[in-house]
Amino acid sequence: MADLSAADAIKRAGVELGVEAAVPAEAIRTRRLDRIDGGYFLVVFNNSGGNAIAVATIEVESGAPGVTATLPGTAPFPPVSAQTALDLAAAGAGARAEAVWTPCRASMSPLYILWEITGDGRVVYVDQQSRVHDSLLTGGRGGGPGESPIVTE
Repeated sequence: MADLSAADAIKRAGVELGVEAAVPAEAIRTRRLDRIDGGYFLVVFNNSGGNAIAVATIEVESGAPGVTATLPGTAPFPPVSAQTALDLAAAGAGARAEAVWTPCRASMSPLYILWEITGDGRVVYVDQQSRVHDSLLTGGRGGGPGESPIVTE
């Protein structure tokens, strides 16, 4: 099966959440760091003020729905945008931001994507609480024994 398009991911998420097709939406393609073949779209539905009312994950390869949530429509989602992440990372001109996720101390939910910032010969991660990480710790729940840094290539 060919990878799902962003438009198809939005349609599937709308059906899953019961959101009308006319509701503005965006799909952020997110690369899974813990799976070679994994990726999903984080689909965000917004009210007329540009604030999120619902979110869902839709698998890129299968089109299967994942995690969903309804939101109060009082703030944008995700809280930290790609541009804000670039600013926080201070990676310099030419840096790029990519949405990524793996279960780790910085994010235990695929709804809370991480921004992988590449620039100035380094890679850092920015979480949805505006924290910049040099590496991502996976393993023990919430940290602790068993933690190991994730290695990305």
